[in-house]
Amino acid sequence: MTSSPLKKLSEAEYLSSEPLSPHRREYVDGFVYTLPADTPTAQAGATSRHGTVATNLVADQNSDLLLPYSVFP
Repeated sequence: MTSSPLKKLSEAEYLSSEPLSPHRREYVDGFVYTLPADTPTAQAGATSRHGTVATNLVADQNSDLLLPYSVFP
């Protein structure tokens, strides 16, 4: 069994294939990577789990503070 080498795509090839793709993908230096299903946007680390953890941390910090202080003024 032989493996085929990875093929670099031009930006035009990637953009023309993007509407046909059933998955969210990211184009980096000629290579196309499939993003996880729970990734809302093409941003590294921006998953729904990440959002939940960040929200919980902020809520916990706010609950420990005395007024008039807040995490984000």
